[in-house]
Amino acid sequence: MVLKSKSSLALSLIIVVMFLMQPVLAQEPFSVKVLTEKQSVYVGNSADYVIEVINNLNETADVQLFPTSTYSSWFVTQENYTRSIGSNGTDTISVTIVPSLGTSSGNLAISVSICQVRSNVCSDSFINIQVIDKSQLKILSFEPESSESPMGAGAKFMFRLENLGESNIVSYKLQVDAFDINENLVSNRTVDLDTIPSNSLYPRDSEASVLLVFDAIGTYDVAAKIIDSTGGVVQTETSKITITVPPEVKTEIIDKNTVPGILFETTTYSIQNKNSKVNSVEVTHPVFLSQLIYSFSDKPEIVEVDGVKSFIWRCDLAISGTDGDSCGFSVTANYWVIYLAVIILLLLAGFVYFEIEKPKIKKTHINKGELHSIHISIKNNSSKPLEDVKVTDILPAVLKVVGDYTVKPTTIKKRHNCSELIWNLGKLKSKEERILTYNVKPVVEVDGGIDLPAVEIKAVNARGKHEKVMSKSIVLS
Repeated sequence: MVLKSKSSLALSLIIVVMFLMQPVLAQEPFSVKVLTEKQSVYVGNSADYVIEVINNLNETADVQLFPTSTYSSWFVTQENYTRSIGSNGTDTISVTIVPSLGTSSGNLAISVSICQVRSNVCSDSFINIQVIDKSQLKILSFEPESSESPMGAGAKFMFRLENLGESNIVSYKLQVDAFDINENLVSNRTVDLDTIPSNSLYPRDSEASVLLVFDAIGTYDVAAKIIDSTGGVVQTETSKITITVPPEVKTEIIDKNTVPGILFETTTYSIQNKNSKVNSVEVTHPVFLSQLIYSFSDKPEIVEVDGVKSFIWRCDLAISGTDGDSCGFSVTANYWVIYLAVIILLLLAGFVYFEIEKPKIKKTHINKGELHSIHISIKNNSSKPLEDVKVTDILPAVLKVVGDYTVKPTTIKKRHNCSELIWNLGKLKSKEERILTYNVKPVVEVDGGIDLPAVEIKAVNARGKHEKVMSKSIVLS
């Protein structure tokens, strides 16, 4: 009886312990929660997510994030996905996901596991992401049926698309907008595209069209945009259309006659109104090189568009068959002005070049009481050496040299009322400079100043030409 009572007591204790341990055994080792809400991302773009991890174990655990192998290449974050989390502690892991090119559009749940390092203790969660295959629908062609269309008749634009992706395209639109020269929207149309199967053309057998209506003549920029299901622009193609006067307005340029020439070229325009009501006609003539070379019978307006200048004439024409139903003017391009300017520039460039290439010589003096120090500086400005360089200076008889020369003259010739000092310097290298110095003193007392003549340099340049340059004369006070 006692034995049975003890057995019953032991069985009851076992049942109580198992009941108490059941929540512990059922609890996940880690609580994993994706804090970032579901994001939409284009193929090739990135989306950032933050994952919260709570350690439910009774000890510190080193945990690591593992994405499912199917999408592991999408996780491009450079940081370490490993965290050390204390018992009942919390930490976060940031990840960046970039869907690879070629991925089809759709909603995905990417499985991620948080596992204890070097063990099989793991907990799982999911990252929800919407992938948008943005770059797969392509505009193969978009152009007007005709480069010109009459005002009010409607201009038809032909287009064809191709789905390069692996999934069907749905809920896409083609938006076509036309803009004038001031970038104002003047006409637009939106086409809802049917479902386009993967790897197929739209339309399958031919081109589709969209019609734009214009209420003014001129040239317009037209843009076609593919709009995806999120409102994003996938691709844009542009074209142009010229809207002309309606067929019933029969204004025409009767004659455009150009007389070409080497020195000048004249173009004559003759315009006549063929319509039974008044009309205004605009004629444009392009500007070549510069507007300054042109002359006119009637002065035009000068207009610049996108950096290109044009002459514009406007003729207000009376009803056909009445006075004032025609107009005419001429424009002459005077090319001889360009030729003359080129010749002048070449001559000027040659003159400057040869002047720069000539040797330079300068004569200065410094007063030192009764003595005067004479300085002669010579420089070869040419890029080539000078040969047979000879410097000649004239010293009036009222002056005498005192002391030594820095460079002794090769020859000193006595004249009637002066002395001629000659230095044969031989060769001067390119950009080489030399300075000749000597001191002089008056031999008699002189009222006023003493004129010192210019010093002369002679040389032979690399082309064999003899150069001769004179300095300015100076006065000793």
